[in-house]
Amino acid sequence: MKGWAGGERFSHRGDVPDSPGWSDEQKETVARMRAELRELSTAVVDHPPLGDRSA
Repeated sequence: MKGWAGGERFSHRGDVPDSPGWSDEQKETVARMRAELRELSTAVVDHPPLGDRSA
């Protein structure tokens, strides 16, 4: 992510340097956690007592 000079925008003061972005380890961790979240969400939605409810 590109940084910006102080006073250019936002309420705080001071320069913000460019972000190096996420490391490969962080990217892998986020991908793994999102996959786990999808699996768990499916398990909850497909749970029989919850699947029979009408809103």
